[in-house]
Amino acid sequence: MFSSEKYIDALNILYVMLVVVGSSNPCKISGVRRAFSDVFKADVNVIGVKVDNVVGSQPIGFDEIYVGAYYRALNASKIYKNADFYVGIEAGIVNIHGFWMDTQMTLIMDRDGSISIGFSQCFPIPDKFVNEILSRRSELEEIVDRYYKTKDIGMHGGFIKILTKGRISREDLVYNATLIALIPWMNKEVFK
Repeated sequence: MFSSEKYIDALNILYVMLVVVGSSNPCKISGVRRAFSDVFKADVNVIGVKVDNVVGSQPIGFDEIYVGAYYRALNASKIYKNADFYVGIEAGIVNIHGFWMDTQMTLIMDRDGSISIGFSQCFPIPDKFVNEILSRRSELEEIVDRYYKTKDIGMHGGFIKILTKGRISREDLVYNATLIALIPWMNKEVFK
């Protein structure tokens, strides 16, 4: 017969945190898995689900990036109702005093509806790519694939991997953005 203390220990051993990412992109899923595993030091089951992208293929500006990430997390929550966390990740470009930069946003929503956000490092986008995005609303990934003769670069390391000659990948950007978004959960005494 189990004592109540041993029973609780047994439940904790069996518990696996469920995190649902509103994307099937392996870079996003892997970056989220790394961040949650590092922070919670627990078994984490990260599932990626395909959801609609409400902001189109190329978000421009922080507001569009936020809306895209929010609805990715929200739509993931409609598919898996009992997850611990829902994660939306959206990449987009922003203009900062004439410099066009790419960034990744992670939006985390828990099952109670609490939300936090985090951003990755921003990196510069060549003007000729930005001009094509703005004139035709082409997606950065399409332009990069055509220029560098890659296929689905956003799922295979991202443009950042090309620009940094393999030193940083999209998974790294997602990992960092997710760590930043997890700050309120790592510091509940200050944020809640």
